[in-house]
Amino acid sequence: MTALPREVTQPQRVSATDLPALLAEQRRSGARVVDLIPGHNPVHGAEATAVVVLHVDRHYETIWVEGSPLPALELSVASWPEPPNPGSEPMPAPVGFLPIGDGGPITRRRLSLWAAVDGDRIVDVHATSGRLTAGLSRLAPAHPYLQLPVLAEGLNEQTPTTTAMLTVLGIEALAGIDVPDSIQHARVFVAELERVQAHCGWLVSQATACADDALVNEARHGRERLAWLFVAVCGRRRPTGIHLPGQILIDRGPAEAALSEVTPHLSRLIDTARQSLSGRRGWRRRLEGVGVISTDAVDTHGLSGPVARGTGVDLDVRRRAPYLTYNQLDFDVSVGAGGDVVDRCIVRLDEMAQSLRLARQALAAWHGPVQVEDVRVVPPPMPAATTQMIHHFELWMEGHGLQPASGATAFVAVEAPEGELGILLSSDGSSKPKRAHWRSPSSAHFHLLPALLQGQCFADAADVVSSVHVNAAEMDQ
Repeated sequence: MTALPREVTQPQRVSATDLPALLAEQRRSGARVVDLIPGHNPVHGAEATAVVVLHVDRHYETIWVEGSPLPALELSVASWPEPPNPGSEPMPAPVGFLPIGDGGPITRRRLSLWAAVDGDRIVDVHATSGRLTAGLSRLAPAHPYLQLPVLAEGLNEQTPTTTAMLTVLGIEALAGIDVPDSIQHARVFVAELERVQAHCGWLVSQATACADDALVNEARHGRERLAWLFVAVCGRRRPTGIHLPGQILIDRGPAEAALSEVTPHLSRLIDTARQSLSGRRGWRRRLEGVGVISTDAVDTHGLSGPVARGTGVDLDVRRRAPYLTYNQLDFDVSVGAGGDVVDRCIVRLDEMAQSLRLARQALAAWHGPVQVEDVRVVPPPMPAATTQMIHHFELWMEGHGLQPASGATAFVAVEAPEGELGILLSSDGSSKPKRAHWRSPSSAHFHLLPALLQGQCFADAADVVSSVHVNAAEMDQ
């Protein structure tokens, strides 16, 4: 299959010794370090070259670092992580430490997080990432591009569709696939409803931490109603497998009625949560000033999402680097002030209301096909000619399918419920990626937890951890 036309832009390359000076210059000009990807052992021809991802103005740039050793950098976000060792044994529980459960709505104590307590205060924290690892960066080079979206859904059990959509956006950017607004509006519709569903999962954790059983049940009912909405529009409770390059597999017909039915229930849930959490004087008095994150930590630790906006930093990928059709829609970005548990909860509850608003706008603007008319990308439902049938087979055959131009590199990020979720893809001209890496917001937030928890009351630890809302499996580094 002939590669799709694309203007290939070569990423900037710099030696390891020149990297600190270049980063200092970029940061003075307003650039923000998003992620740093270390070199790894070659897999299927992947080169062991480190990559720095920068957010410059309203787009992302990549800097490929050649040579060794890699320099030590002052930014915490740019601390070079160790390559994963899949054969290593899990670390035993530290002696004298108490486990801190994260109160996950699906699995409990997914995080390897332990605290040493003196009286009622936390004096030391032992945190180990990688307890649940999907291993996507190592699996991806062995799979064709069309299999990557489904593979990426294992990165986050609460928002599988968002990670799949991100992967599709990365593939389309790499291959130069132009997608009409009708598909983009449909993707916004699904993404925002899944954001509400993920925040309902957070609400279960937050309400569990403060022993509010009534709110826990209300949040679970909210997740269940959204699950039935997804059944109506795509035929399954979890909208997995609906995102593919150049298409989205959902039906607009029942979407309007399903959204109209679920919106009043979710609006009541948001109002109830506000009254039960931020509207309750005792809850605010206990948690105001607890787990405070400074605005400086947003830049140095690479924080994003509600965690960053709770500190007062207006950082939202939907505004800073618009994707899909968010620049055509009207919505407000909730920003806190104190950076504590209360601010992070208020920001998330406001986001739930704004996501419902965005879903209604996207549904109203969604008119047109849900797949591109290009048999090199999307096969017809029923091949009518021999040529179409050949293209249909080639899309899934080894050595055929989507083949972006050799040397093409793309980094795309979306505003996931936890924060800035990104993907880096590099092509060698074959039907499989040369390199793939998913940027996890949970990884940056998890490494901030020890500093947040030290000195806090042990009774407040679950509230702090829930307010940060870390997903264990997403820390795939």
